[in-house]
Amino acid sequence: MNPGRLRGECSLVRENVMSAGLLNSVNEHFMEHVARLSETHRIFAAEDIVDSNGMKLWAAGQEINADLRYKLVVRKLAKPLETCLRVEGGVDLTMLDQAAVQLVEENARLRTLLGPFANATLESMRTLRLHAAVVPLLTAAHENASGTFKHAVLAALLAGGVTLRLGLNALTPTATCAGLLHDLGELYVNPEYLHHQQALGLSEWKQVAAHPRISQVVLEETTDYPRAVALAASEHHEREDGWGYPRHLRGGAISAAGKIIAVAELLSALLARDNPGARASLALRLVPGEFDPRLVSLMSDFAHSSQERQSLGGELAEAVDRSRATLTRLDQATAVCEEMSVRLPPVCLLLHDEAANRLRTLSHAIDRTGIRLCLDRPEDYFGVGCDDARLELDASIKETAWRLRDLARDLDWRASDLGGAAPEAFAKLSEVLHG
Repeated sequence: MNPGRLRGECSLVRENVMSAGLLNSVNEHFMEHVARLSETHRIFAAEDIVDSNGMKLWAAGQEINADLRYKLVVRKLAKPLETCLRVEGGVDLTMLDQAAVQLVEENARLRTLLGPFANATLESMRTLRLHAAVVPLLTAAHENASGTFKHAVLAALLAGGVTLRLGLNALTPTATCAGLLHDLGELYVNPEYLHHQQALGLSEWKQVAAHPRISQVVLEETTDYPRAVALAASEHHEREDGWGYPRHLRGGAISAAGKIIAVAELLSALLARDNPGARASLALRLVPGEFDPRLVSLMSDFAHSSQERQSLGGELAEAVDRSRATLTRLDQATAVCEEMSVRLPPVCLLLHDEAANRLRTLSHAIDRTGIRLCLDRPEDYFGVGCDDARLELDASIKETAWRLRDLARDLDWRASDLGGAAPEAFAKLSEVLHG
């Protein structure tokens, strides 16, 4: 990757982090979580809260309420607010252990992934150290966004389990801790963007995509965890082939723990969906090269061992129409990408080639499934008695649509970073990819 481009991307992410209100400013979305948490828990100042001019805004021991929130709107603080807050009855190791044990007991697929290392993985959770600054954040997630908390515990279990299965025991504490804390940055992002029903604009998406970096800053600025924990948390959406975010790192630029958190993040998302084994298999086939080969082998094992099939909703005609529309979008994007190659300014050539290669990879993967041919006679191939084929169709199209959307977002982001004529040069391709 071009060093200048990388510096520009890192600078952009840093700007997103600063605009989110971290460090010595108070983030409005974080304060909203604190306000909601104060309705069910006593939250107090563990020390005097002082602004950057040395003025005391809140005394140690004083309970947090709405008045403090108003005082902080236009204030810069001497130190991050997160280091000054304590919550009574907050998340502790006992609660984490209960949540982890419940997940293992209730989720057969998770037990398949952990295999003989389930007990050792649970034990790694029990030895975690919860820094005081992350307790209010975890408690807010537990009380205000239970799905986020459950996802965090699941990712911690998976990250620890992966290290044990691969014999990387020295990484287990780092991976487990980073898995638990990797999404803390989401508490600083507008929840409307996180749980959106409509497509996000570029500026909105950049705020969402900054959350791994926000997690890193929060951990580095408010706790004494090893830097490897914060680094791994920041890398959970990075990919080996450079098409991750927020820094578009490649291969060896991603830490070993970061690669494990990335897989744990994906597997935890798959475990929450129908037919996770089939979806894991397709994720690997549609875009090879995203993950470390050792981790790909583990994911393949899971895909083959998770044979449970769940019923698919919707009529066949609807599934066929959706499939044809998605494949048409893929074909149109590929054609547009080929046409634009002859008139691009030099600064756009690398990004174009990477996008074209990704589209070709998707097209070839879809061709290998044989779905295109089967769509000519859908009743024969996906009708009554063809459950496995219908599952393959449904999973393939959903995964392809997801990949096209991700490519569109990343293309918009990178073209914006290139500046000049780049956004306009990629505008048509972006429009087709977004659908």
